[in-house]
Amino acid sequence: MIVSNGDDDGKSVSGDNSEAVSPGRPQVFGPPEPSILDAGALHGVSDRRYLPADYAELSPEETLRSRSAEAAEAVGARNLLAQSPYLHPDAPTIGEVQRQMPKPEQMKNLVRYKGPTSKDIVLKQATTNAELQKAVEKGDAELVAAIMRYGLAKRCVNVNAPLWPKREHLLHLASRRGFRDVCVLLLEARAELNAEEITDGKHPLHEACSCGHLDVCELLLDRKAHLEEANFTGLRPLHWASFAGHRDVCDLLLDRRAKLDAASGDTREPLHHAAANGHADVVRLLCRRGAKPDVEAGGTGSGGLRPLHFACMGGHVLAAAALLDAGALGSLLDFGPDGPLRRQGSSEVEGLVRRTEQLRFRLDEAEELADIGQEPDAAQAAFAEIVAGFNELGLVSCAESARADAIRYGFQLVTPQ
Repeated sequence: MIVSNGDDDGKSVSGDNSEAVSPGRPQVFGPPEPSILDAGALHGVSDRRYLPADYAELSPEETLRSRSAEAAEAVGARNLLAQSPYLHPDAPTIGEVQRQMPKPEQMKNLVRYKGPTSKDIVLKQATTNAELQKAVEKGDAELVAAIMRYGLAKRCVNVNAPLWPKREHLLHLASRRGFRDVCVLLLEARAELNAEEITDGKHPLHEACSCGHLDVCELLLDRKAHLEEANFTGLRPLHWASFAGHRDVCDLLLDRRAKLDAASGDTREPLHHAAANGHADVVRLLCRRGAKPDVEAGGTGSGGLRPLHFACMGGHVLAAAALLDAGALGSLLDFGPDGPLRRQGSSEVEGLVRRTEQLRFRLDEAEELADIGQEPDAAQAAFAEIVAGFNELGLVSCAESARADAIRYGFQLVTPQ
């Protein structure tokens, strides 16, 4: 490689066929740099160089390695697009896709762009991205692959282009609708994994968790999506899954070490969100995985309220029963004139809490009789009645705990058939 530093009166020392060099600015001659045509076509990066070689922050060796890595990723995307089932005799060819594309002039009333890029290039990319968005919304992985092959060949597609009106990306759409194959194609085309839209700040993982698409959630997590990233209101993936009642997604997130006690912007934990929306199966899962059934929220308007309060406010009997079965404390004073649950007085959920607290009080009395050692038959009958009462309410864990207490005192209770 030959370098001219401008000390030769503007003449290059590389030979007779070289061009003149501006004084004071180095000029680099040599073999062309590795092309990143494939990588730039997929994520909107141009390989044109606008700065002199000595302006780069990276060394030439580091730049070469970086561009080689980008080219390798693009080769991986191209290989995926060329694989079955996306490329077969009936798959659309690049020419067929091009003939089906709307004319770029049809986008001139929608696209207003002033910049260094040619207007025709901008309109062509807008047309391709619009057709790609339609294919993603339909979940047609074969058509998505065909359009991406066309865009790769014509350098007119950008999988990270912001979409109107939320400025979300195509990966948001595919994750929300549960199209795993489309998500794989977009990720291989270097779609931004943790992009956020401007309305709520939701990531693709938030969309998948909120809609309950387990396979998409697993894919995004395997690709190292941020597990504890929150949106603008402090909701994390586990909050979204608990709020929507997707038990299998919650189980997956907990297996991936999601924080069980993480608070959202209103200081509610996942258990609060599940109880407030009446998702009894999610409540049982969270309590079994270690959530505290009596944890209090401290936000404005919900200070001191526990998950049982939220379940009772919504009239969710099954969720309230799951919390009581997990050991949540119920107080009849909450249903009084000055209590937070005063509007739920004489309701079904109030009857559940009342009956549960009565059985717990009788359990204390039965234990006292057993400790004294007097009237063992009465104590055994009390234990049997308490176990039957818990089973009638569906509080299986409470019934098993009462049975274990009876056995500890030497009483053998008959298990109902």
